[in-house]
Amino acid sequence: MSRLRRLLVSGGVIAALLLPVAACDNGPSTTDDTTSPTTPTTSPVTESFSTQLFVGGSASRSFTAVKAGTATVTLVSAGTATTKVGFGLGVPDVLGSGCVFTRSSEAATAGTSFTLPVDAGTYCVRVYDVGALTSTITFSVTIIRP
Repeated sequence: MSRLRRLLVSGGVIAALLLPVAACDNGPSTTDDTTSPTTPTTSPVTESFSTQLFVGGSASRSFTAVKAGTATVTLVSAGTATTKVGFGLGVPDVLGSGCVFTRSSEAATAGTSFTLPVDAGTYCVRVYDVGALTSTITFSVTIIRP
């Protein structure tokens, strides 16, 4: 086989091998993309927590700050305007059975609020009877978190 013929044959083989690769480039897509981009969660996020508090009982709720910022918890209502309860903000106990307070009050009434700078992570709020309840009450807490 002549040198020119070998070059043409090998060149043809190379061209044949490159043809499928070149065929993969379809250029810009002309089809509609039916998926929508996800909307990022805006900060701060406000959530409410309401339930009953029994004599001698407690109720807690954990929440997650997705980034560093400021968390604020407010005891919006708790029985009557003069009902006193324990109220605190902190981090969940490592055993998962409670809330270790960073800020708290043993004499919280409706309107009591705590603000705390937080890093991204899990936090908790807890409402509890300090021995002053004589009957079950309903309470409500608002959590504002980053």
